[in-house]
Amino acid sequence: MCPGGQMDSIYSIIGYSASILVAVSLFMNSAFKLRLINLAGALAFSVYGIMIEAYPVSVLNILIVFADIYFLSHYIFKKEYFSIVEISHDSQYLEYFIKFFGADIAKLYPEFTYRTDKKTKVLLLVRDLVPAGIVFYEEKPEGLFFIHLDYVVPRYRDMKIGRFLYRDSLGFFRNRGCREIRTPLYGKNHLRYLKKMGFRRIENDGDVFIKTI
Repeated sequence: MCPGGQMDSIYSIIGYSASILVAVSLFMNSAFKLRLINLAGALAFSVYGIMIEAYPVSVLNILIVFADIYFLSHYIFKKEYFSIVEISHDSQYLEYFIKFFGADIAKLYPEFTYRTDKKTKVLLLVRDLVPAGIVFYEEKPEGLFFIHLDYVVPRYRDMKIGRFLYRDSLGFFRNRGCREIRTPLYGKNHLRYLKKMGFRRIENDGDVFIKTI
């Protein structure tokens, strides 16, 4: 048996941990991450409520657990539709998109400069008919496509768009004569993303990554 003071400490740790998890979940841009972290917080609160015999707290959080599991399963197993739409470099919608997400793009891709020259190709990535991301790339000699921007809006940052583009849609690039894709590195988060998408670092240029098509 644990002494009363030690048990109180355990209760406090569980209660504070649950509060922190729920609070952190509210700061997630991704709906999937929000539900996942909130699920952990609700589970902790359920245990906390039982331990201190605050059963209304447990009942409420058990209901939240079931709600989170429902939405997570729906999110994981739901059939989604992705597509690539080529848009003009001087499209009004493109200009609006860049302005609307400009601050977030600048934070994630500080060296990116919005250009409207004819060499720049633009792809709009669509998820269930909702614009979910945008890609700026340039076609270079010998089948090289150089990506200047690969941006996904906050609510869809769950790797699904990336897998669609770099795994399921390789035919899109091959049909345009692409043999390899290159992209600069933009920080640690971008590094993790590129590795998951199958890019590898160029040995003589550590700031550029490559994917063979």
